Amino acid sequence: FQHAHKAVVWAMVFNFSVAALKMAVALLLARSAALFSEGLHSLADGINSVLLLIGLTRGTRAPDRTHPFGYGLETNFWALLASMALFLSAGYAVVQGID
Repeated sequence: FQHAHKAVVWAMVFNFSVAALKMAVALLLARSAALFSEGLHSLADGINSVLLLIGLTRGTRAPDRTHPFGYGLETNFWALLASMALFLSAGYAVVQGID
């Protein structure tokens, strides 16, 4: 768990940093729609990292009375949400590319 948690946190930090840098350059220096789209893609990757981090955190809770086998399947739910968000952001990138 510790290695996965650390990897997701670092991915989140770098994805948000790259997104901010790409958007700043796209808006302030390059005036490039393609670079701005890449910034949005990096932002979507950062949001996916947040969803995965939520799943890792909530999925490792100890069993209780209402969940005697634990919360491990909740990790799968949050991973599903992250994959759906990635799919939607890819669709947005395709639409922008066609436009």
